[in-house]
Amino acid sequence: MAIYGHWEFPGEFHPDDWFGFIYRIIHNATGKEYIGKKQLHSYTRKKVKGRKNRKKVVKESNWQKYTSSSVAINDLIALHGIDSFTFRIESLHKTRASLTYAEVERMIVEDVLRAKDDDGTRKYYNGVIPPIKFLPPHETDDEEAARIFNTIKDIYPNDNFAWEANMSEEDKQAYRLKYRFGVNNSARRKKTVEEYEKYLNENFRGPNNPMYGRTGKDSPRYGTHPFEKLSPEDLADIKKLMSHPGKKNGMHGRHPFANLTEAELEVVKEKMVHRGEKNGMYGKSPYYKMTEEEKQQWKDNISKGSKGIPKSEIAKERMRKPKGPQLQVECPHCKKVGGVSNMTRYHFNNCKQIT
Repeated sequence: MAIYGHWEFPGEFHPDDWFGFIYRIIHNATGKEYIGKKQLHSYTRKKVKGRKNRKKVVKESNWQKYTSSSVAINDLIALHGIDSFTFRIESLHKTRASLTYAEVERMIVEDVLRAKDDDGTRKYYNGVIPPIKFLPPHETDDEEAARIFNTIKDIYPNDNFAWEANMSEEDKQAYRLKYRFGVNNSARRKKTVEEYEKYLNENFRGPNNPMYGRTGKDSPRYGTHPFEKLSPEDLADIKKLMSHPGKKNGMHGRHPFANLTEAELEVVKEKMVHRGEKNGMYGKSPYYKMTEEEKQQWKDNISKGSKGIPKSEIAKERMRKPKGPQLQVECPHCKKVGGVSNMTRYHFNNCKQIT
């Protein structure tokens, strides 16, 4: 858990890589919360002699000392001290629009204006939800990764990244400077496919992977389990729902083809037309893009695979059902009732009852 001033975050980040963050403040005595946002930099315009337009000045804001825009929280801090609250950074964002939308989204999802505790008092200090008057941007890969990483850190609370467990402080700092900060941030590395493949091979594949060989007891996840935080009662309920868990399962430790004879296995292998060198992606990069001729051949193969094969009654019934709610209409000739799309196609002017 990294500490920035009084803020907690389950990882590390560099302020220059982000625009701002969503935070949660918790009153330790009552459990009452506040959700807000904070920019990591301040942006001002400075008048410069000899220039018509003002010079843009960007500098790091007071975010590490910042408490909140809530008057109620600041009054309680003045009365009881800052240690009476827990300050958490929950997600990082690249742009002002992304930050603003994420704050409103979090407030609405958690219903901050109406949610109440068991004793009937309000759960949040928030008194207003800001309006959104723009089309929100999509979450970037880095924002999504930071949010997912935050969640994983809550589930598996380690002080370090998995591959940093045995590093010295000097090695950790060198590693972070090399891969995470400034121009070395993954979002700022603009490489061709070949350059990116070379980069992965030199740093993250095979023996060069920081987690290479760290299996079993050497793994930082060794001994952890998705259910380890459950109470014995909850765990017992889950096991009851799992009618054939673990070794009780008939296929425990066995291959899906374990019950097949050699002859049956050979038939299965013959039907697997895309095994080994027969696979269209055999020996190709995951970034490979098909040519127009290959795309057409792929479409023709799909068509040949289904053409002339009789469909089961279950499949036919599934195809008859509309994909969504449709207007129900009645054919004036045969009096059949059905969805408007199929009825228009096979009835009305096309009905077989028309003589």
